[in-house]
Amino acid sequence: MANLGINTSTSVKAAQNSSPSDYGDFVGSDEECEIEEVAEPLDRYYKGLQGLYYPIRIGQVLDQIYHIEHKLGHGGFSTVWMAYDMKNKRNVALKIIVPGGVGENELSVQTKIISTVPDTSNLLVYENSFYLQDYNGENNLVLVFPLWGPSLGSCVLRQMPMAARVSATRQLLKALESIHHDLNNRNVMWGICSLDNYDTHTKYKYLGRPQKMKLYPPHPGWQAELVKPMTIPTSLLRETICLGDFGISISAGTSVINKVHQTVRYCAPELFHDKDPSLASDMWSYMCLFAELYLDVRLFCPTGSPAVVSRMVDVLGPLPEHWKGDYKGASTSDDSWYDQSRKPVETLKSIFDRLRPEASQTERDHVLSIMSKGFCYVPESRLSAAELQQDLPFQAIMEMFSC
Repeated sequence: MANLGINTSTSVKAAQNSSPSDYGDFVGSDEECEIEEVAEPLDRYYKGLQGLYYPIRIGQVLDQIYHIEHKLGHGGFSTVWMAYDMKNKRNVALKIIVPGGVGENELSVQTKIISTVPDTSNLLVYENSFYLQDYNGENNLVLVFPLWGPSLGSCVLRQMPMAARVSATRQLLKALESIHHDLNNRNVMWGICSLDNYDTHTKYKYLGRPQKMKLYPPHPGWQAELVKPMTIPTSLLRETICLGDFGISISAGTSVINKVHQTVRYCAPELFHDKDPSLASDMWSYMCLFAELYLDVRLFCPTGSPAVVSRMVDVLGPLPEHWKGDYKGASTSDDSWYDQSRKPVETLKSIFDRLRPEASQTERDHVLSIMSKGFCYVPESRLSAAELQQDLPFQAIMEMFSC
């Protein structure tokens, strides 16, 4: 869907031929607060129970191969950078993980996925890995990924055509091969057009120049920068998606201590009631994303476990009565959640009619049928990913949008 409008014969500059002007711009003191608002927490470079971020600067070369060109983003346990692979002459993403077991667990899970899943075309799995030693002598695992675009949770969703969003629901369904256990709009990414044939200066024309401020690591000789994450224009996005971030993925039948994942608005109701995650609980999370992609709404958006469960009941009606007393989410439960006489405040039908008044009756009936088969409180009643792909209303919606 994208056309860069630039000459594909443009040669790529090697890192050693780049000038300092290719390394972005230091902002003035008045603008530093803008970077601090959207970048990773500053103190995580100096202290933190979750581990220290590894100090990076634009223009740095890691493992003698990867030339850092821009910042993609950050998470609670990592920073993510766009780099140019000088050996294979292509752009990649580097996920630099804090020291500790988090990185090793993700590496182990992804290695298993690569060896057991036949088709990983819609999965973001690593292609290479190496370690960086920080100034405390601790090792930071670095995972090398293909370069992908922003997540579904970014502001670009509303700018994507409806056909691309419906296509994303099918692609995401195909990606649900194992129990992800943290499926949400931040770990599903849009594709991006290849920038492999363009030099750093040309890439910055389309991605914007890195805006940055100096950091001062507590060790002589180390240089680092706090960099504002890039904003990828919609003109560069492709109508493909992939699923990533498998740090807490598990095998079917595995019991876990923490049932409720961090992004509670995508969490299945049984997980709030001390049930272990399953493929069925991922299907609930998937249906939340289906609604987000199709209706452009986060159905269960309040903050905090009790508010999310209350919203579920407001939309879908009371929880199973036999769950009463099993609630293990934050704070306390509300007995009215299990009152079988309680009626929904706003149904899926009324939400659909409010957000998609232009849709035909046929389209409306198909979408409501799909959502009703995913938003079942009892996990055993939900359709599996394979069953939903064969579901006639689901196939009809795909056909309506030529997906």
